[in-house]
Amino acid sequence: MHRRTVTGIILASFLAFAAASVAQAQTATKPRLAVQSITATPAVMARAAGDGSGVKNVLEQILQAADSDLVDSLHKSGRFEVVAAGDIQSVLAAQDVQNSGLYDTSDPQTAHAFKLAGFKYIATVTVTSFQLIDRAAVIPDAMGNSTYTYETIQLGATLKIYDVTRGTVLDTASVTSEYQEETRKIEGSVQEGSFSNRMIGLAARDFAADATRIILDSLAPAKVIGFNNGTIFFNRGVSTGLKVGDIYEVRDPGTVMIDPETGAALGSTSDIIGWATVSSIAPKYSEAAAIELFRAPNIGHTIMRPAATLPPHLDASARAHGPFAPPARHASPSPAPPPAARSAPTPNDATASRDSVVAVFVANTAPDVPSDRVAVFDAQLRSTLSANGIRVVSRQEVLNAVSSLAADGTNAGTDDSDETRAQRMLSDQSSAVALAKQLGATAILSATINSLVVDVTTTPSLDRTVADYTLSASWTLLNGSDGISVDGGLADANERFRTSPEHKRIEINAVDRLLRNDATQIGKAVLQASASGRLTPSKSIATHREVRIETVLENMTVPEIKQVDGTWTVSANTYPLTASDAMVSVDGMLVGSTPGPIAVSEGTHRLVITHPLCVTVDRYVKVGDLMGSLRIPMTLSASGRDQWERRSQFFESLKNGAVLRATEMEKAAALAEFMKNSSITIDTSNVQNIGIGQPSLWVEAID
Repeated sequence: MHRRTVTGIILASFLAFAAASVAQAQTATKPRLAVQSITATPAVMARAAGDGSGVKNVLEQILQAADSDLVDSLHKSGRFEVVAAGDIQSVLAAQDVQNSGLYDTSDPQTAHAFKLAGFKYIATVTVTSFQLIDRAAVIPDAMGNSTYTYETIQLGATLKIYDVTRGTVLDTASVTSEYQEETRKIEGSVQEGSFSNRMIGLAARDFAADATRIILDSLAPAKVIGFNNGTIFFNRGVSTGLKVGDIYEVRDPGTVMIDPETGAALGSTSDIIGWATVSSIAPKYSEAAAIELFRAPNIGHTIMRPAATLPPHLDASARAHGPFAPPARHASPSPAPPPAARSAPTPNDATASRDSVVAVFVANTAPDVPSDRVAVFDAQLRSTLSANGIRVVSRQEVLNAVSSLAADGTNAGTDDSDETRAQRMLSDQSSAVALAKQLGATAILSATINSLVVDVTTTPSLDRTVADYTLSASWTLLNGSDGISVDGGLADANERFRTSPEHKRIEINAVDRLLRNDATQIGKAVLQASASGRLTPSKSIATHREVRIETVLENMTVPEIKQVDGTWTVSANTYPLTASDAMVSVDGMLVGSTPGPIAVSEGTHRLVITHPLCVTVDRYVKVGDLMGSLRIPMTLSASGRDQWERRSQFFESLKNGAVLRATEMEKAAALAEFMKNSSITIDTSNVQNIGIGQPSLWVEAID
C-alpha cells in the first residue's frame, strides 16, 4: 500500500512568473539557482536521536538522499543552471589544485580563482517534522502464522526561495509527505535485505520530486508549447514531480496590478480558460488531456497551474472537444528595452576621431588612493586615446594653461594645486571654454578618482580570507566650443584576491591595475563620443568686438566745488563717480582694465571686475555686434566704504553757497588725493561744462 499527500502553499505572484519567463526567452539564458543542502531543525534532530540511533540514521539517510535527488531533478528539468551550494568545499579545493602552478592556466578549461558563477536565486529546504513508525503483527493465514510489517515515514518541511540580488524572500511553501509500505513474511521463510532501505530511497526521491515541482512552479511556471485537438503539450518532463492524473488549471496571463501607495507590482490578473489532467509524461515534456476549454491556449504564453481539485461540475474522465475559439489577445506590458550599450569602436571610428584634440584633466578625491597614483591614471587615459587616433594635449601644457588662467575668477586667492584649480575652473562653463581656446582643444576630458572600497571577508568554514577592491571614477567630456557636457558617466573596476585576515595595507599593485581598467573604460567611451561628431572646434577669439567697459560707483557722488571770486564755493550740483583701472577678466582670462576698450568675441561671456575698494563683480554678459560700451555698477566693499566715510564726513555740514575755510580745504584736498590714488574719478559722461569758465576743485586736484 502506498499513500502520499502533498500540500503546497505558494505565496508568489503571477508577475514574478511572467517576468522570469520573459527574461529567459529574451536573453536565451537560464536563470541560475543555488540549492543549499537539505537540513533538519535542531529540535527534529534531537528527537530523532532520542528515539534511538536507528531513527536518527534513517533521517540522515533521507536528508542526504533527498539532497542529491533534488539537485538531480532540477538539473534534469532543463529550466535552470543549478549550483550545488553544499559542494562548495569540493569546488574550491579543485580550484586551488588547478591554481597551484601544476596546471596550464592558459587552458580555457582550467579553473580560475574568484570566477565562480553567481546566482540570482537560492532554495533552502528545512525538515521541520519527522516520524518513523514501525509496526508488526502475526496473523494466521493459509500459509500459517505470517508476520505482517507496516512501515511509515512521515516528513514535513519548509521550502523557501530567495532572490539573492535583493535579499528578499520570493516564495515559501510547506511540504508534507507520508510514505507507507506493508510487507509479509511467511512463517518459516528466510528473507534477505531490508525493506526499510528501499523505503528510504523511495521516500527521499518523492520528497525531492515534490520540492522540485514547487520550485519550478514558482520560478519557471509550466507553459503550453503545443496544442492538438484537445491535447495540451507543456514543458514539464520526468523528474519534475509530475504524475499521471495531476490536475492543472489552464490560464492566460492578464495585466499587471500595481499598488497605488508603494508603486510595487503585486501580481497580474489571469483568466482561467479551462482545466486539464496529465495523461502522459515524456523525458522533456508532458501531455495533458483537456477536460474543459473555453478557447484554444496561446502557445508560449498560456500557463499551466497546479490545482488540488476540479470544479464540482466537472468530471476528470470528461474530455473537451473542438473546434476551439482562437486565443484571446491580452494586453500584456512589453518589457522595457535594455539600456543602450556603448558599442565597440569600429575601424572607421578611429578615422573619424583624428581631428579631435582632447585636453585631459585628472583629479583624485579618494583618500585611500595615494596622490602619486594619479599619474598612472592620467598616463593610461592618454595612452588609450592616442592609440585610437585622438590627439592629446601634453600634461605639462595643460598644467601651464591652468597656471596662467587660474589666478582670477573662481580660483582667486587660493593656494590649491593645479589639479584642484583646474577642476574648479572646469565647473564653470566660460572658464572651460577659455581653457579650450588657450589649448586649441576640441574637447576637455575631466576625470576624477572618486573612491576605493576595500572589503576583507574571512570565511572560517572555508579557511580563507578574500580582499575585494572596487575603484570608482567619474568622468565628463566637455565640448571645447561652448563648455557644455557632451557625455559622461562612471567607471568601476573590481579585483579580488586571497590575503591574510590581518590585511590592512593597501596593495598598490592592485590599485594600479584598477586605475588602468577604469582609464581604459573611459578612454573607449570618449573615443565613441568623438567619432559621433558631437564635438566641435572651439571658436577663435579673433572674431571680436571692441567694448568700452565703464564701472560706475552706485549711489556715490561728490558736491561741485568751484572757484568764485577767488574763493572755493560749494554748488548745488553733484558729480557721480567711477572706479577706473579696475581689472577685467573675461572667461577666466585677464584681458585689461577699465574703461578699456576690451576685445571680446560675440556671444555670452563670464565677466569678472575687481577693484581694491569695491565688491567684485562676477556676472555673465552677452556681447552683440552692435555693442560699443557697457556700463557696470559697482558698490564699495565694507573696507572701502569705511575709508571713504572717514574722509568725506565734512561734506555733511556744507550747504549750497558755503565758502570753504582753510581746514575744510585741507580735508577736500586730502579726499581728492585719496580718490586719485584709488583710481576713483568723476563720471563726466553726462556732464557738459565741468571746469569751464570757473575752475573745479575736483578737476584740478584729481587730474
